[in-house]
Parts: sequence; structure tokens; C-alpha cells
Amino acid sequence: MANINWDTPFSVQLSLATGFPDITLSFPTYGLNGGSGFTGGLFSSDPGFIEPLTYAQPGVGVDAVDFAFFQHDLEAEIASSVPDNEPALQAQADLDLLVTLENLPADALIDPEAALYAGGAELAMVASLELNPFGVDLTPDEVALALGMATANIEYGLSGLAGDELIVAQQWASGLAASFGEIAPLVGDSLAGLLCEGQLPATL
Repeated sequence: MANINWDTPFSVQLSLATGFPDITLSFPTYGLNGGSGFTGGLFSSDPGFIEPLTYAQPGVGVDAVDFAFFQHDLEAEIASSVPDNEPALQAQADLDLLVTLENLPADALIDPEAALYAGGAELAMVASLELNPFGVDLTPDEVALALGMATANIEYGLSGLAGDELIVAQQWASGLAASFGEIAPLVGDSLAGLLCEGQLPATL
């Protein structure tokens, strides 16, 4: 299946401590809901965009991974409606997505693109939770589990791709390794381990 929308990318800006420049992460979108402000196949700035809360449950999605992203979109919309507590509610939404992806049945990640993108999303949620001073603090064991599962998903995903898509996916994962190395060393090290094993190119 081809559910990663390599031609429909988005960027996420993560704020570091005062005095350090923000880091921008680039991701492709996935299915109908995988992406910041991306629900139902449209970005929130696109004409015709429908807010997640408007959809009848369980929402829309192309597979179990995509439905997990829809639920995250729904929780993020709810968080944004409570400005006084938005950071903590967003942290909970990020944790819920991470836990959902970690607990997907094996057959939901058989497709290499699903596994690859789930792994990238898991890394992004770990970084988001580590940088968000409000709400949820992951324990060292939880971080280790998440990084291990994310790395395994990315490795499996890459092993199932070929041709031009493999090259694009390797370049994306390499970029994530470099960016995450600056903002969350454990995450960067996790991807760097794949680099050392020859799964990813060392440079873009």
C-alpha cells in the first residue's frame, strides 16, 4: 500500500530552552490524518477543511495507524479549546498517540509504510513529550521502550521499501536523525544506530 504522502509534506517547529534556536522537523503526511493540522486529507488552512470534532466517530482513516492519528487530531482540537490548560492536554494527547501506536496489533504494521511512519511518529511523540514542560513526564523505562519500538518499526519499514521510495525514505530518516540529535539525544542516538548498521545513508 502507498499511504505515505511523500508529495504532501509538513513541518513541525519545536521550541527549545531560552537562548537556543527552534528546530524544524520535516515529515510527509500519512493517509488522511497523519500530519500537523492535517485531517480528512486536508490541512487546516485548506478550503473545505472539516474540524475533527465535526466527524462522526470513529472518524476517517485508511488503516489503524491513520485512525490513531485521527484520534490525536481530535484530542488536539479539544486541547486547543482550553487555552489555560492546552499544554498539559496536548501532552496527554501526544502520550495517548504514542501508547496507541505501541499497542497496535502486529498485522496493523505489516505494511512497510505503516511501520515506517508509525516509527517516525513514535520518535516525534517522545521528543514532544520530552520538550513539553507541562503534563506528562516519561520514565526512563518508557523512553527506552518507545525508542526501541520506534527503531524496530523504522528498520522494518525501510527493509520493505525499494527503488526511488527507499531512497526518499532513507533521506527522510537521515534528516530525522540529524534533527533529533540536536533536540533529544536519545532519539538521535536511536536513529544513529541504524545509520551505523547501514540501514540509512550517513548523509543526505
